[in-house]
Amino acid sequence: MSASASIDRDGNFWLFGGNGFDANGAMDRGQNTTSCSQLGGTCLLNDLWEFNPLTHEWVWMGGTDVVRSNYPGQTGVYGTLGSSAPKNIPGGRSEAICWADHGNLWLYGGSGYDSTSAEGAKRLNDLWKYQISSAEWAWMGGTNTVGLTGLVPTVYGSLGVADVANTPGSRVNSSAWFDISGNLWLFGGYALDSTGYRGNLNDLWEYRLSTVLPGTAAPICNPAAGDYSAPQVVSILDQTPGAIIYYTTDGSTPTSNSTLYSGPVTVSSTQTIQAIATAQGYSTSAV
Repeated sequence: MSASASIDRDGNFWLFGGNGFDANGAMDRGQNTTSCSQLGGTCLLNDLWEFNPLTHEWVWMGGTDVVRSNYPGQTGVYGTLGSSAPKNIPGGRSEAICWADHGNLWLYGGSGYDSTSAEGAKRLNDLWKYQISSAEWAWMGGTNTVGLTGLVPTVYGSLGVADVANTPGSRVNSSAWFDISGNLWLFGGYALDSTGYRGNLNDLWEYRLSTVLPGTAAPICNPAAGDYSAPQVVSILDQTPGAIIYYTTDGSTPTSNSTLYSGPVTVSSTQTIQAIATAQGYSTSAV
């Protein structure tokens, strides 16, 4: 119940955490086995799943299959802010906010476990990015521990002005979407307002990836544009490490839904090739 879900650019369905039962349907407490329901409810999970609609099969992609001893939820492994690593993983949680952009899944907040949680779930304000190509999580913002109160208040700043100090605070059950410019949007949810009042809010937030990430280098075509008397084999290169390139051959502006570049393109008639590139830790390149 209350898992976070989204659909990626290839139409695959992704599911993270929520209230449920682990692989054992229970939780190991030394010599005893106690079901999560006996500890106050179902477990707060941090497992990540992918469902392929073509094969109708699920794949377990990360997180723990059995929750930790003594408490019905797994703590998060945050690592270094802004850096992905194989061992990074958000803590068990439910009611988190989820987005999918070009090649990444994003996760914000929810009710669950931070890096130090012991007893009881807390309201989180951490932002996570999962890069599908590398299968790694990166902690991108918010706090890795919400403290004894279990709540981080909202910091609004000035209306319409981006600031690194701004935060939607601890919240659950918000509405979320990803726009064509590469920004994440969030509306409302249950959280603390600027005065510390707890309730259902109607605030609108934008997370501007373009202002916090350097740009991917623009792709380079070889040979360059020009008139040729014979067919040409065009290679598309990019100087940003790990860059993924998308291109079109009909003169239209490429997006992350365009053809994925996997090798040289043969041109035997007049064509206009345009390309963009994306990379982990960078915003989308210029065309």
